[in-house]
Amino acid sequence: MLAPFKRTKSGGSPPRDFRSILNGIFYVLKTGCQWHFLPPYYGSKSAVHEHFQRWAHAGVFAEIFRLYAQEYHALKGIQWEWQAMDGTLLQAPVRGQPVCLAEEGLGRNPTDRGRSGSKLHLHVEQQGVPLAVELVGANVHDSRLVSSTLALDVLPPPAPTTEHPQHLCLDKGYDYARVDTEVAEKA
Repeated sequence: MLAPFKRTKSGGSPPRDFRSILNGIFYVLKTGCQWHFLPPYYGSKSAVHEHFQRWAHAGVFAEIFRLYAQEYHALKGIQWEWQAMDGTLLQAPVRGQPVCLAEEGLGRNPTDRGRSGSKLHLHVEQQGVPLAVELVGANVHDSRLVSSTLALDVLPPPAPTTEHPQHLCLDKGYDYARVDTEVAEKA
């Protein structure tokens, strides 16, 4: 899944193994620390960050997510009968950023005095196993993300039957006729 490392300049220390770099990326993502606080045993912060950017743009993390979901489904089984979807607002790492970049998943947060922020929108099955994750600007309403988040599901849902119906639980922020139509079309 990971392309071999190709050095662009001569010299420097020998490249780290990908597992160490991946562990460094997971460390930053799990702890939420800044890149310059990355412990040195994962490699240099610039090298780990460069790999993170390269792999994120290449879809490596989406593929890892898909493979883990398939493995979970094979071992435990995805429970499709009851599903839920909701979003949460996140502050932008750089609070004073004057321009909100849509490609960075940033937008003016209407609940935080218009500061830059993001919204993490999640679709889960009845045991809480994530099926889809979408990152958009904070100014995008939850009701506008139903179809796009369902389209990102890492596993295709089985067709609902009378013996095995499927239900999508949503809060009051999704109470619109167009959302009902979108959900019915997906079923």
